[in-house]
Amino acid sequence: MLEKIKSRVFEVCVTTGAIVAMSAPKAFAAGVNQVTLVSTDFDNMMATITGNLPVLLPVGLTIMGVFVGVSMIPRLVYKFF
Repeated sequence: MLEKIKSRVFEVCVTTGAIVAMSAPKAFAAGVNQVTLVSTDFDNMMATITGNLPVLLPVGLTIMGVFVGVSMIPRLVYKFF
């Protein structure tokens, strides 16, 4: 199971890296203004996330529980039958 998780994480990292690599030439093309981000740019986003955390956390845990349950139920059925 750990190997399967490792391979999926690797696939996500490779895909993300490929997308970033393909978009990099466009971002650094001549005449394109670069954007500089500072920590104050993220203050509103952090306030929104922390303000909605009491709602997001139970929903996120429920979705994760559904995924874990769906993956474990067939294993238990095959193990005992």
